[in-house]
Amino acid sequence: MPKFKKKGRDDSFTLDGSITVGFNQIKLPRIGWVKTYEILQDFVIPKSVTVSKKADRWFISFKVETATIITEKSVDVVGVDLGVKTLATLSTGEVFDGAKHMQKFRIQTITIAIPLADIKPSFRLIGKKHS
Repeated sequence: MPKFKKKGRDDSFTLDGSITVGFNQIKLPRIGWVKTYEILQDFVIPKSVTVSKKADRWFISFKVETATIITEKSVDVVGVDLGVKTLATLSTGEVFDGAKHMQKFRIQTITIAIPLADIKPSFRLIGKKHS
């Protein structure tokens, strides 16, 4: 499938290489100094810059390499396995039993359903016993 290009649609380009950052401006190769809305820090050196046009305005996005910071865990994480036999089992081995209401209601429905089995179908809908 051919990918057709048209002027004014997806206007963007990426620049790599020697990019200089000033106080509120950035020097792009082949373009020159471009003023920015935000104040940029001097010690940040972008790896690449993407210039894009959206809604008749030009935007600059930076790709910056930063050092990773390892943080300590503040909350322990526990995995939960929801099941049929038990309500939930945690990854620590703790088991939560589900409520045993189903067995209680099953016995109630059986005790109600046995006498209703002898009623004719027309009376079953009305709720009266056949005499």
